[in-house]
Amino acid sequence: MSSCKQEDTATANLYEQNSFKNGELQAVISTTAGSLIKNIYQIKDKRFVPDTSFLKQGKINYLALPFSIGFIPSTQIELGKSNKPVEVLLVNNNAKQAQTVGVKLLALLKVATQDTITYKLVGMDSGKSRAWSPFNNFEELAANYPDIIKTINRYFEDYRLGPYQKVLSWQDEQAALKFVKAHQVN
Repeated sequence: MSSCKQEDTATANLYEQNSFKNGELQAVISTTAGSLIKNIYQIKDKRFVPDTSFLKQGKINYLALPFSIGFIPSTQIELGKSNKPVEVLLVNNNAKQAQTVGVKLLALLKVATQDTITYKLVGMDSGKSRAWSPFNNFEELAANYPDIIKTINRYFEDYRLGPYQKVLSWQDEQAALKFVKAHQVN
């Protein structure tokens, strides 16, 4: 597991890192589990800032993130009028913002916000999953830990005060990997 110190983010473009290192998918943490405000990485300015679309809708002070959020470097998906890196939710991560971690993919989510469809990855910090993992793939997660899926689904429904969000579908880790590879930019 490699890391990038917070102060290094002003000079290093975290987005330009490789999506894979030694065959392992990488993610840069943008928001840590337990946070009340989602952060995004501004590629142009090379820094993390609060997600203003979330702030316009209000802050829910009692609903902290049950997972860390990161992005897969060197990937790009179209979201509205701009392109963004592919987002990943890490269910077992306690890394710090700007830290790069290996990812073991579990699922691909299809999420609706009013009339917009987005996709998000669900994964585990691969360093932690090697040490302890109650599940190895989406099938085991769904069969043995359905409450994790319910928690993620419910979080998307409740965390915004504005536009309603809903998870439309979950696909397995093969679909998630295929999605990443289809959206790599280098």
